[in-house]
Amino acid sequence: MTSTPLDRLLSDAAFSNHDLVAASATQLSHKNVQKARTGTRPVTPNVARTIVDAANALFHPEVPLRLPDLFPGASFLKQDR
Repeated sequence: MTSTPLDRLLSDAAFSNHDLVAASATQLSHKNVQKARTGTRPVTPNVARTIVDAANALFHPEVPLRLPDLFPGASFLKQDR
């Protein structure tokens, strides 16, 4: 099974789903993080944005993460053209 960018990011840094939920400034459920992490079911655009915001809060990267970084090929990204 292939891993998603979100799963690789969290696994490489040894963070759990709960760490991402705790870092979120807005409501984010463990269930939605698990869906995004496994990639078996799509998440909504709003949930994806919340996850990206939480990942930026958790990791404090020099260059902020964007939707395409964690959700490449997502159908809602194609609509924003």
